[in-house]
Amino acid sequence: MEKLRKKESPQAERGNSSDELTRQASVAIVLSDKPGIMKYIREYLIYSQEIIRRQREELEQERRRERFGKILNELDCGVLIFSKQNREIVYSNGTAQKLLKKDTAS
Repeated sequence: MEKLRKKESPQAERGNSSDELTRQASVAIVLSDKPGIMKYIREYLIYSQEIIRRQREELEQERRRERFGKILNELDCGVLIFSKQNREIVYSNGTAQKLLKKDTAS
C-alpha cells in the first residue's frame, strides 16, 4: 500500500521562506512504500536549497558590481581589478577600457 508523507525542511517549518520559490523547493510529497526514499528526497531538498542560495548570492554580487561600476564611472579615472589567483582582469570600468584601447592602438 502506498503511504502519503509530507516532509518540509526545517527552514520552511520555521517560516523563514521569504519567497514562493524557496517554499516550493522546501516541500516534497512522497507516494512510495520503498524504504529509504525520504533520505534521497531530503538530500535533494538540501541540494535544491543550496542552488537557490547560490543564485541569490550571485545576483547580490552582480548588483554590487553594478553599483560599484556606476560609482567608478562617475569618477573620471580608469580602474582595473585583478584576481589574486591568475592575475586576470576581473573588473574594468569604461574609462579604463578606453585607456587600454588607446594604449594597444599606439
